[in-house]
Amino acid sequence: NRMISWIGGVPLHDYGCSLKAYRRESLEDVHLYGEMHRFIPIYASWSGARVAEIPVEHHARTMGKSKYGLSRTIKVVFDLMTIKFMASYQTKPLYMFGFAGLLTFGISLICAVLAFLVVALWHSYATDWPEEHSDVNDAELQIIHPGSRKGDVGARSSHTGVPSVPWLKMLTSLSVWSLILGYGLQGYTFYVYYNWFYFYAVKVRGLGIMQAAIWTSAPFLAMALLSPVGGWFSDRVARVTDRRKGRIAAVWVGMGTSALLLYGGNHISVTVIALPMIALAAGFNMFAAANFWAACIDLAPSYSASLSALMNTMGSLGGVISSTVTAALAVHRGWGPALDVAVWITLGSGLLFTLVNANRSIQEQ
Repeated sequence: NRMISWIGGVPLHDYGCSLKAYRRESLEDVHLYGEMHRFIPIYASWSGARVAEIPVEHHARTMGKSKYGLSRTIKVVFDLMTIKFMASYQTKPLYMFGFAGLLTFGISLICAVLAFLVVALWHSYATDWPEEHSDVNDAELQIIHPGSRKGDVGARSSHTGVPSVPWLKMLTSLSVWSLILGYGLQGYTFYVYYNWFYFYAVKVRGLGIMQAAIWTSAPFLAMALLSPVGGWFSDRVARVTDRRKGRIAAVWVGMGTSALLLYGGNHISVTVIALPMIALAAGFNMFAAANFWAACIDLAPSYSASLSALMNTMGSLGGVISSTVTAALAVHRGWGPALDVAVWITLGSGLLFTLVNANRSIQEQ
């Protein structure tokens, strides 16, 4: 109550008290949504009304069970953010968004300068061959390239015997088709989170604009955290077994957990539990996705860029289908079936990856 009073500018002892009386004209222009009813005194004050508070008798609950809990507290915090935004920036929203834009631009500029410095440092220090590097001595050269000498790079640098990309062999490989089709299904589910999470939070879960905006960052935070974990997990398993088992284990864990979390979040009615589950589902989707990229190097070490581009094209096509199919399902069948389809497609992606043999390159196959 103290925080609400401070942010809203209307000091009251109990905003949750249901015994309130208003003049009609004070509320005629007030539009409520979400859980904003508790802030009606603040809205009334903004419209010019005077707000007063008098003591009332409180009777303790004798029956039933209180509906207040952790989920209600979190909703109040998000609603307070909305109130703060409306109080400070409703008539000058560009102040907030402009500051955010300038801050983003500043960070981007700093990153660009740092990237330029790294490239300049790399260009000045790195060489194509050890024989060209001033800090590599003759003893080290004999270990790296036995029989070579300082500056002896003519034959190496003029080498033109790199074969062209074996497209026919690539496009007739079961591992390649399993990889790119599996990534296409992964792309379908990724774009469900990317395109529809915010809309789902507002329309299905009933969150306010600011609440949904904050929640929308959760899937991407989960992706950022779990993607490197998926790569680490795959490499750890691969060291104990082999590359194929390592990649498949990571994809099964990632896609399997993602499907379970998405299904659970879709069918749980408590928003404060459902949305974190769906956000984690997105994170485990990327836990698995890291291994699709690793498999490009496993299958085509000399042509990994070409295979990666082919795979990424299929992932983008999955996004094209996801954007329209998810919307059509949500309109005609509801959001429950729309997300359930994404659950099955997630599992399908993991199953397809089972056919990828990361132990053998395309040339070996």
